[in-house]
Amino acid sequence: MIKIKNNVISTPVNEILNVLLKELKFRGINYLRTLKVIGNNVQTCCPYHNGGKERSPSSGVLLTDNDRSEAGTFHCFACGKTSTLQELVSHCFGYDDQGRFGEDWLLDNFKNSLVLTRYDTLKSILDNNRKTIVGEIKGVEESELSSYRFIHPYMYKRKLTDEIISEFDVGYDINTNCITFPTCDKDGKCLFITRRHVEKKFYHMPIGVKKPVYGLNKITIDMKEVVVCESIINALTLWTWGIPAVALLGTGTKEQYEILRNTQIRTFILAFDGDDAGYRATNRFIMEVKNKIIFYYILPNGKDINDLTYEEYKKLEKRGV
Repeated sequence: MIKIKNNVISTPVNEILNVLLKELKFRGINYLRTLKVIGNNVQTCCPYHNGGKERSPSSGVLLTDNDRSEAGTFHCFACGKTSTLQELVSHCFGYDDQGRFGEDWLLDNFKNSLVLTRYDTLKSILDNNRKTIVGEIKGVEESELSSYRFIHPYMYKRKLTDEIISEFDVGYDINTNCITFPTCDKDGKCLFITRRHVEKKFYHMPIGVKKPVYGLNKITIDMKEVVVCESIINALTLWTWGIPAVALLGTGTKEQYEILRNTQIRTFILAFDGDDAGYRATNRFIMEVKNKIIFYYILPNGKDINDLTYEEYKKLEKRGV
């Protein structure tokens, strides 16, 4: 990944260089004449000496970070020149501007792959909330959580707001292309990270873990009515509407039922998916959690909460047990 100011470009370095080479050729600029991936470098001709007209490539551009340099770092083994990718782009187009043109070119060409750092876009929110978040999470190392604190456009596509992203410490793992959800027990201890791929429709949790009730640590004593969902995204959608919700990370387990039976929450409203598994989960929950007041929604066939608008949610049929 290439870091530019408060942005990260997730497009692989070799793909960026291929686009750069095509534009240079189009403009009649005879630099970077060959590109060949060898190990963790893209081998190319150096544009800094001999007018870029080397017979054999003597330089390389780093594909991924290593112990000494960041991805995109250019180094020539013949003339010794080292530069950032931004500076390389500027030089190839004839600018001596410490990479300012290169930054603009990269952002203009790869803006659809940008991942914005939360520390910038959510600075005011994080200033207020981050101490609380870090204080709660004890099981997963803070260094790991910090590495995921990026914003990905997929979060907004799934209706999450900046406030909810911050409050639940939702992040993005660049290496797996997944949204990350720190998954805590009722006391706020983060047990593991749940991931949701931004392109393929699947969730991933560590093998063999016992599922807590996601979001239960955010339920305060004054919240007497809580919606129960299957997925994290559905629960967070409700939180964006100001509605307290928890997720079972599936259709429910005996351990989760036991946890919910022992909470101070008086009333549960079930909002399981509108399919056969959701209907079975509703019936099982009603049978297992008998010491609470229970209502349930009738969701449209094949739909879940995240598929609905707030207006559609408010019109859902709610039945009592």
